[in-house]
Order: sequence, then C-alpha cells, then structure tokens
Amino acid sequence: MSADREPTGRPLAAFFGALLFLALLSLTLSYVAVPIRWLEVVGLGVAAVFVGLPIAAVFAVGIWSWSPSKAVLFVVVGALAHAGPPVLAHLTGGVGTAPAMFALSQIGLITWTTGLGALLATLLRDKNLLIPVSLFLAAFDIFLVLTPMGFTRQIIEQAPETLAKVGWAIPAASSAPTVGPVTPMAHIGPADFVFAAMFSVALVRFDLRHRATMIWLVPALIAYLGIVYFVGPLPALVPIGVCVLAVNAAEFKLSAQEWLGTALVVLIAGLLIGWSVWRGRPSGPSSGAPNPAGSGSAGSPEPAIPNPPP
Repeated sequence: MSADREPTGRPLAAFFGALLFLALLSLTLSYVAVPIRWLEVVGLGVAAVFVGLPIAAVFAVGIWSWSPSKAVLFVVVGALAHAGPPVLAHLTGGVGTAPAMFALSQIGLITWTTGLGALLATLLRDKNLLIPVSLFLAAFDIFLVLTPMGFTRQIIEQAPETLAKVGWAIPAASSAPTVGPVTPMAHIGPADFVFAAMFSVALVRFDLRHRATMIWLVPALIAYLGIVYFVGPLPALVPIGVCVLAVNAAEFKLSAQEWLGTALVVLIAGLLIGWSVWRGRPSGPSSGAPNPAGSGSAGSPEPAIPNPPP
C-alpha cells in the first residue's frame, strides 16, 4: 500500500465537492444567457472545466483507502443515481428530464464509473501489468472508435442518441437560456472514466507518480478535446494511456518474459485493428448504382461526440 493513501474523508469531500460544483454549473448554464460577444470564450472555458475537473476529481479520490466493498458501494449508488432520472422520466412522462435530475444523473455516472475503475485496480497484482493494459486499452479504443467494424463507431453513425443517454455531457454555452437540461457540445463515454479511475487507484496502490500523472493528464485531455472538435470522434484512452506510461516510465522494470508478453498484446491489438479495417473496406460501387444520399454521413465531423464508450 502506498504511503500516499488517505484513509480520511478528505478525498471523498474533494471528489463529491467537484461533482457538486459541476452540477451547479450545469444548472446555471441551463438558465443563464451568455452575451454573444463572450459566447466563444465562455464556451471554451466551460468545456475545459467539464473535461478537466471530473478527471481531477477521479484522481483526487484515487488516494482514498479503497477496498472492493467500497468500490462496489460506489458502483451501486452511482448506478442508481445515473439510471434513476431516465427511469423516472419514462414512468412520469418527463419529470426526470428536469435540469436538476439531469445533473444528479451526471453525478451518478462519474460515481459508478469511478467505483468500477477502483474495483478493477484492486485486481491488479503487479505494477508492470499497467504497461500491457495501457497499450491494449488504447489500441482497443482505436478499434472501437475509428475502424469500420468498431461498435462505438457504429453507434456514432447509426444511433448517436444512445451516447447522450449514457455519456458525460460537456455543456455548450448559449446566448439564450434553455430552461431545460443544458445542450451538450460533446460527450465523453463512461469507459474513459472507468479506466482513468483504474489508473488513478493503481498508481497510488503501487506507489507510482500519481500526482504528476494527473498534472499532465488534465491539460492533455483538454487539448485533445480541441482536436476532437475539429476532426471528429477520437479515442480518449490513447492520451490517457500515453500519459500514464510516459510519466511513470522510469518506475517500470520488465523482465524479458514480460516484454515478450507486452509485445504479444500489441501484436494482437494491431491485428484486430488491421482485420477491422480490411473487413470494413468498401467493396466498390455496384454497376450503374448511384451512391445513396446519406452515404457521406460517416465522414461528417461529430464534435458533439468526442469519445463514446467502448
């Protein structure tokens, strides 16, 4: 156990305090109109806060004295809070769609994903496992988001509303109050928070560079969102994995067998991506058949969906 682990309630206070602040900010944006001349600046600031602060909160609670039972409690309570408002809306004909209920649902999302990530971290037995895990998750996220066979890409193209129901919403500032749940400019999938929490707890558990990783990861993800806004959906587990490995590279000492296992993981992931690209390649136009009108939608930018869940 790392000496940095904190058994008191301070990490919990920091975690839920950050989530409460984000909920209040989301509610404020639902009712407050931003002057048009400030709209772009405020929008960028809001996006940075809603990307960086949840990750900082996940890392803040990473130093708590986690146990499997505590992680399961987070999952259960968070899942109930996340799913409760949509279920209530279905049963009551719209009550669960109120801005306050939406904010509660978002708090629940970060809570259960953090609990699940912490639970996964308790299963890791060696810090060196973080290398193949990071590489595989990054590659698998590439497969899911960018390749034609990827489940996430298919959701983006065929049912983008699904992500809005389960993802973390990054609000868009508006020049007119919406008087309802804030309109999102982007979404982040639950899996990104799950594995960010897993790395956070594991870094503390193995006495690695937890604080330094957070300091690099938060601005990296904020910058990554800027790229996503212009080019469309990208896999967020790539910058997460890169930051974890880059900051903690000096802490890992792999044996020859472990290097071989890591190389095998990378090879398998590469083959999976290659296979998906090959299977999804266009077979060529039918003789004389015109292209459907909607066939170009797959290449359209999707700034409202930066990284959906694997």
